[in-house]
Amino acid sequence: MNYDDLTILITETAPGKNNLSRFISKLSEFYPGSSIIVSSEKAYKNLLEKTHLNLSKIYLFNNKTNKISTNINEFNINKVDKDPLNIRNISGYSASVLKTLCFVYTEKFIVIDSLDENFLHLPGIFYKHLNENDFVAGHHKNQKKLPVQKRALIKTANKIAAIRLPKHARVKEPMSRIFGGKTSKLKEFFLYKSHHELRSFTVLFDILSNLPPKMKIKDIFYRRKNPQSFNSAQLKLLLKSAIDIKTAKLLIGLSIIALTLIFSNILVFVFGDYNISRGIRVFGKENPWVKSIFRFISNYGIHLYHTLFVCLILTGIFTKRKKVLKLGLVYILVQLIATIIINGGFKIAIGRSRPGRGFQYRFFTGRSRYQSFTSGHATDAFSSAGTLWGYLSSYWASLLFFFFSVLIGFSRIILGSHYFMDVVGGMTIGYTTGIVITYHFFRN
Repeated sequence: MNYDDLTILITETAPGKNNLSRFISKLSEFYPGSSIIVSSEKAYKNLLEKTHLNLSKIYLFNNKTNKISTNINEFNINKVDKDPLNIRNISGYSASVLKTLCFVYTEKFIVIDSLDENFLHLPGIFYKHLNENDFVAGHHKNQKKLPVQKRALIKTANKIAAIRLPKHARVKEPMSRIFGGKTSKLKEFFLYKSHHELRSFTVLFDILSNLPPKMKIKDIFYRRKNPQSFNSAQLKLLLKSAIDIKTAKLLIGLSIIALTLIFSNILVFVFGDYNISRGIRVFGKENPWVKSIFRFISNYGIHLYHTLFVCLILTGIFTKRKKVLKLGLVYILVQLIATIIINGGFKIAIGRSRPGRGFQYRFFTGRSRYQSFTSGHATDAFSSAGTLWGYLSSYWASLLFFFFSVLIGFSRIILGSHYFMDVVGGMTIGYTTGIVITYHFFRN
């Protein structure tokens, strides 16, 4: 059987020169007539002098210099496309492979990442399935030889990647480095799509992220003697590449709330809510100038937030900037849910007495003296900060608003209006509501 319509692309991860020569020789014998491309940062020019490699067309592509060496005398070097995918200046694993695909002229291509001779049969299996499919992705289940933590990392990485992929492009192992496709369809899509994003983590993940819905994709099961390894550094890269900034900020914001709750409860368990609050109030009495500053923050802090969002709403209306107007309307929704409904409900239902009026509870009372938990000022301030955290891309600006809200919350304790846990409760309600609702409306 002749494989004139097949290109096998070897992504050189960690081969030796002798291993590469032997592996290519075997591939030439298995798939006569095929084209074999080695994407590498090394030249390996002497490799082309091996006489037993003449069964196939061999291309050695140096993805650092973008130069190509080949054993085909009549090959026109000018035929290599001049960066049609606009990735010539992008570094990373994905870019190196896609740059190589620029000069693939066969009908089908298959990418493999190992010189393991157990892989020699895979191109043939993938080749057959490409007769009926546009794209095939390999997946294996032989991970029992890996340590438990390695298996957990691989499964976590694949789950995260699958969630981030569009539904039509989800495969069983999106982090696999063994896949294939029909060259014409893939190149046509990448060449004519106005925008595509390369995250440079794994080629398969990048390609699947950009594939159109009409592509016919199939999973191909194979057995691998030595399963691909995966470490925490790679998982970190995946998280950085696969999770967009809005989702990342949502997770970080919720983590901040969780850690604050844990730390606050430890403090209350060790020292007691009453003692912590009294200590802060005593500090204010001993330092009148500090108390004066926090009185100003308490009186005007949340009004600064209100003024900011009113300005945003007016700006959105008069400048017809829909996104800015939408932010202002989302803020109103957050305030309605967090400050009025949830915070107001807690105040009435729990009925905790304010500092200086005894440590008492009057459930379901509407009296002001029994509306200490949760702090309305803290809920208001942190719902504002949470909304801005979910909207802004800048972490520094988001943290600035967060710490300003912390000062507002602290001011309520030092002035004797609330206990420590009243403020923590208001922070939890406001910040969580602000982050989650804003993420829902602005995640795309």
